[in-house]
Amino acid sequence: MTSTQLASLNPSQWALLPTSVLASFTSKQVANLNSSQLAALSSAQIKAMATDTLKSLDSSQIQGISTPALAGISTSTINGLSNLEIVKFSSKQIAGMSANQIKALKADQINNLTSSLLQAIEPNDLAVIETAVIKAITPDQIKQLTLAQISALTTYQLSGLTTDQMANLGTAQIKALSSAQVRALSGAQIGAFSDQIKSLEPNAIAALSTSAITAMTTGSVNLVGSAQIG
Repeated sequence: MTSTQLASLNPSQWALLPTSVLASFTSKQVANLNSSQLAALSSAQIKAMATDTLKSLDSSQIQGISTPALAGISTSTINGLSNLEIVKFSSKQIAGMSANQIKALKADQINNLTSSLLQAIEPNDLAVIETAVIKAITPDQIKQLTLAQISALTTYQLSGLTTDQMANLGTAQIKALSSAQVRALSGAQIGAFSDQIKSLEPNAIAALSTSAITAMTTGSVNLVGSAQIG
């Protein structure tokens, strides 16, 4: 079938197409599809489409894929998306991806996400991302993470953050850290704080390691309030 013929099929007809037919479609054939037609596809139909065909879809087409159908996009396909292709997804779609799909994202893909797409990642899904990928988040991106995302970071992920990332955490984000998370921070990471140190909860201050306390500058020590010391 030509791209014109395929574009003439209504969504109900698209929903009935067998996976073997979907698997045969080329990028040229799907070029004229609209979001309603793509929204009619199931996860099995999406899974059957060739990777290059999926990658050829534009933003409006990609965003037509329903959340349930997103499950049909393999982790290898997600991992193979370019920086420009990964941002074709909507925030709702990013939020609807599985933990394994999110884990498949490479460092440069994460690095290219807009703040709205980054914030759309479910906190529990963010917690499964490799530390090396978390480390690739830019300082500007790190301060865009929601409090729920900050709280969900594992101690292993936090221990891998750079001093530049730590220095860009906002006061509300610092306050959201648990004592276990603070305990995982190195002296160099704590040393990157300025007046952010004032945001640490008393139980978090108490959890600081000896090396972390030693790394604090005189200015940082002076910023610690009596309420924090308890």
